[in-house]
Amino acid sequence: MIFDNLSNLRLYYGSNKNLDTIIEFIENNDLNALPLGKSIINDEVFVVVFDYETIHNDEWLFEKHHHYADIHLTLKGKEYVGVTSNDRILITKEYDEANDILFGSSKEYLKVLIDENHFVLTYAKDPHSPRNYAGDKQVKKVVFKFLQNK
Repeated sequence: MIFDNLSNLRLYYGSNKNLDTIIEFIENNDLNALPLGKSIINDEVFVVVFDYETIHNDEWLFEKHHHYADIHLTLKGKEYVGVTSNDRILITKEYDEANDILFGSSKEYLKVLIDENHFVLTYAKDPHSPRNYAGDKQVKKVVFKFLQNK
C-alpha cells in the first residue's frame, strides 16, 4: 500500500508499466471530464468514476483483489480508506474470479484520508475499505485499476 500526495505520483514511475500508463494518463487528461462509470485505457488498465454518498458505519467493509491493484483519489470531497493486513481480515464473501474481488471485515485497521491532493494505491492482495465517511457526505472519485503483474 502507498499513501502519498498526488504531486509525488511521478516518483513511482518505472516500478510497473501499467502504473506508468496511469501516471501518464493523469498527467495528460482532465479527470473531472471523465464520464461516470468505467472507461478502458488499455487491455490491462481501466478507470472507474464514481459519484456517491460515503458510508457512515461502525463496521467497515473490506475488499481484496487477486490480480488488480487500485489507485483511489477523490475529485470532490474526502473519504477514509481503511487498510489492514491479510491476517486481520475475516472473509465474509469468497473470491469472485469474474470480478477479481472478495469481501471481508476487520476490527483492526488504519484509516487513510484521501482528498483531491492525496491518493492511496492498494496492491493486489491488500485488504482495503473504501467509501468511508470523513466529513463529506457526497464524494466524486476515480479508481484506476491495473493488472499488477506487468
